[in-house]
Amino acid sequence: MVRGFLILLTAQFLGETLSVSLALPVPGPVMGLGLLLTVLVLWPQGARHVEPAAAPMLGKLSLLYLPASAGVFFLSDELARDGVALVLGAALSTVLTLVLIGVLTERLFTQRGSS
Repeated sequence: MVRGFLILLTAQFLGETLSVSLALPVPGPVMGLGLLLTVLVLWPQGARHVEPAAAPMLGKLSLLYLPASAGVFFLSDELARDGVALVLGAALSTVLTLVLIGVLTERLFTQRGSS
């Protein structure tokens, strides 16, 4: 379990370091997740080290959304002004993401089947 926490924290630290040092517009934790994904793709056995540390945290993930949800309550003026744009942006980005994932998945499976 300690090894799993070490892997998770190292990925987040490296992501934060990359994001800050390269002045990227991507948040450090997102970069860290990308690095973790890369490590787990290249080293699948690492998942058995990360899973015992990650599973309890995933169970508490909904608590991280509570402050953001409560913050919306205090932004009523901004929501009244920009609510339509926010909803449209969220809906369009969701649809675009689903379409792109579908196309990518289809191409990957088509390539795999033909080789």
